Amino acid sequence: MSRENIALHARSIFLQGLLLALPNELPAFALALSEKLVTLDKYARQSNTTRLAFLMGFVQAISELEAIVIGITSAMQLNEIIQAWHQAHYLDDFASWSEQDADILDPSKWKQS
Repeated sequence: MSRENIALHARSIFLQGLLLALPNELPAFALALSEKLVTLDKYARQSNTTRLAFLMGFVQAISELEAIVIGITSAMQLNEIIQAWHQAHYLDDFASWSEQDADILDPSKWKQS
């Protein structure tokens, strides 16, 4: 994309925190993510890493990305994210983790409860 002078930035890489939530604390509209998060946590434990490190590995695997935008609520969160960025882990098949449900992927469609 750099040849066309286009910069690709990703925002909400944690899906506004859903991807970092405990599976049993997901809101009703996102319960479909629960099984994936449980499995990802299992892989993380087996790999002696964290779910956050796998999420960072996914983002780093997108070579077209020039920048990411994240939201934090504390300096501790920022430090955890920076540490995970430097300890990123990669899954062999990120595609198997994809989610297609627009009701989950698009925050404007989230039902407030």
